[in-house]
Amino acid sequence: RVEPEEPLVARIRFEGSPMEFLAPIVDISAEGGAAEFEHYMFPMRLCYKGNPLTISITLPDNISQKIKKFPTRPLPSPSEMRREPAGAVVLSTTGRVTSVRVESDGNRYRVGMRLFFKDLARTVILQYISQRQSEIIRDLGMLADELYKIKK
Repeated sequence: RVEPEEPLVARIRFEGSPMEFLAPIVDISAEGGAAEFEHYMFPMRLCYKGNPLTISITLPDNISQKIKKFPTRPLPSPSEMRREPAGAVVLSTTGRVTSVRVESDGNRYRVGMRLFFKDLARTVILQYISQRQSEIIRDLGMLADELYKIKK
């Protein structure tokens, strides 16, 4: 589970809703994630534990470039993964709400979701998580080096 450095935009449609809600993904894993809603945009009657949802998450395109090395799998269906013209990949899947909580500032809601990615979409998510973890470790190493220099 990682927190995206750049906001990942998700389009979420809760069961029982005729419309999609745009929300930033604040953390993501191969099994789920969390989105944040401003209090005035929070769909209270639709967002409860166990409610099914469909979600489309936009990821940076550099993730899919690494996946092309694995030609053994068939190409994903358009409903599972599509390329956006602005150099992004959109993964679509289903899921369920697992938690809803008010953030400490009281102005936002954090919605936890269990997501059911198919094989190729899961591979793309895992690649994104691995890349993000490498960035975090690199940043921590640089911070440790700077602290060591200051201490000297």
